[in-house]
Amino acid sequence: MAQLDGNAVLAADRDASIHLPPKHKRGDPAWRDRRLMVAAALGRWLIADAEHVHLFRFLSQPRSWDAVREKFGDRAAHLGTDLWQRGLITVNGRRNVGRVRAKEPRQPSFIALHMAQGCNFRCAYCYNEASGQSRLSSADALKLLEKAGRELSCSEISVDFLGGEPLLAWPEIVQVMRGARLLEKQLGKKFNFMMQTNGSLLTPDKVRILIEYRVGVGVSLDGPESVHDLRRRTVSGAPTHAAVVKNMLEARRLGLDVNPLAVVCDYGNCAESLEYFVRELGVRTVRFNSFSRLGRARSSEEACDSSPAYQAQGFLAMADKALQLAAELEARLRVYDLCWYLHDLVSDERPYMCRRSPCGLGEAIVSYGADGFLYACEEYEENTRAAMCLGRPEEVDLGKLRETSPFWKRLKPRTIESIPKCARCVWRHFCGGGCAHKAFAAYGTWYREDPMCGFYERIFPELMWRIGEDSRYLKYLL
Repeated sequence: MAQLDGNAVLAADRDASIHLPPKHKRGDPAWRDRRLMVAAALGRWLIADAEHVHLFRFLSQPRSWDAVREKFGDRAAHLGTDLWQRGLITVNGRRNVGRVRAKEPRQPSFIALHMAQGCNFRCAYCYNEASGQSRLSSADALKLLEKAGRELSCSEISVDFLGGEPLLAWPEIVQVMRGARLLEKQLGKKFNFMMQTNGSLLTPDKVRILIEYRVGVGVSLDGPESVHDLRRRTVSGAPTHAAVVKNMLEARRLGLDVNPLAVVCDYGNCAESLEYFVRELGVRTVRFNSFSRLGRARSSEEACDSSPAYQAQGFLAMADKALQLAAELEARLRVYDLCWYLHDLVSDERPYMCRRSPCGLGEAIVSYGADGFLYACEEYEENTRAAMCLGRPEEVDLGKLRETSPFWKRLKPRTIESIPKCARCVWRHFCGGGCAHKAFAAYGTWYREDPMCGFYERIFPELMWRIGEDSRYLKYLL
């Protein structure tokens, strides 16, 4: 800033906004004059002191650099640089775009294989309904992997075994993994395997094979018994918590990389569940997925619906609990999606396909259903199946989906600028418009915001304040 020509014109960015501290901080003298400043157009922010705010407001009318120095003296360069780096002011009409956002992949590198349509559980919120008994044959799955190896330019392809309950198709999964290792040699590609299972069929014999093929495994475990058994029961209605925990802990003892994934229906239980995972089960990586009104949950009375304010309050309590636990252990905790939210607040890059605009539908991911059709995401339900369908594998060139797929002609324009509510939102570059599928399932159009919108607009400013107040959030939880 100090090297600017004296006639250079500085101005406050019109898309930037100023926000008060959280209510519980406003009586604290140390926080009384602090403000959260957000550059909505670039997705950057600053916890500012009174002088930053004073300069920003001074620049509500364009001013020359000489006028700024005359007004703010020796502090002008420091204050101006802070605001410029975060995109809060312009110089001669230009924003500081900083690092260019990483180019998003134009081809999928993640393939979800829905190995089994059925399931031995009947969870209250299952979006796949887990109905029917059809399975994806190992021959068809391997044909798709061979096709992916030929048509995709990436050197590594992630392969996720899903269901229903994928372990109901265990013989097919073993054949796919064995065949894929042969394909690696033929194609010069690497296949990285993962699996999401309810854990009830995770026997030691299976665990040993999963270790042999280096499969990363997620076990669906919602928390302690009182939380998990409320909605995760067998088809006959029996509780499942004890068996799932027993199998997961034995798998970990044998050396399998396995961690819990919890579906959160009541965020009031989220901090309790995290403490259970960390203290009782000894895990250091966990994922919390927000409940969605999809599939069976559309009509289930057992599934919980709550206000965005309540959801956000519970999530933030969980974030605070995560920091407390990590600090006590003096170790990092990976708590998804908190981990991704923190990343997106401090980085211009958006590596996670669900948190960018446009999202990764058909671009970062494709899935193969037991019905023999390709879909643009692993998440779809009966009501949205047709809209998500890409066709049969032989009808699709995986390397040219964006150029040739009719699906992309419908979806490609869905960006935060094309969604009316998102286009006006201060937080748009932090959530990326949210999940396209959930928006379509809820409203019948791609061009609506994620139903979790109210949740996002509450947690982002609160997380910004937490990062500004305590750098350990990034040290331990990023």
